[in-house]
Amino acid sequence: MKIAAVIVAGGRGHRLGRSQPKQFAQLGSRPLIDYSIEKFASINLDFIIAVLVEDYQKYYQPHPAITHIARGGKTRLQ
Repeated sequence: MKIAAVIVAGGRGHRLGRSQPKQFAQLGSRPLIDYSIEKFASINLDFIIAVLVEDYQKYYQPHPAITHIARGGKTRLQ
């Protein structure tokens, strides 16, 4: 059996009041999404999938633990 983690990172973060999506905001020297990626990378998973809105892929810095990137929809329900 294969085990995967899906990191859903398509939120806009309007309440944070930043132009950049919150998952890519810097905390220390790294974007917030890196902390989730590294936590999942520390356990024995077969895949780590990041779901990103197409517009946000410009903010994403490739991480070696991410095995797949999937496109998110334009709304929460897509």
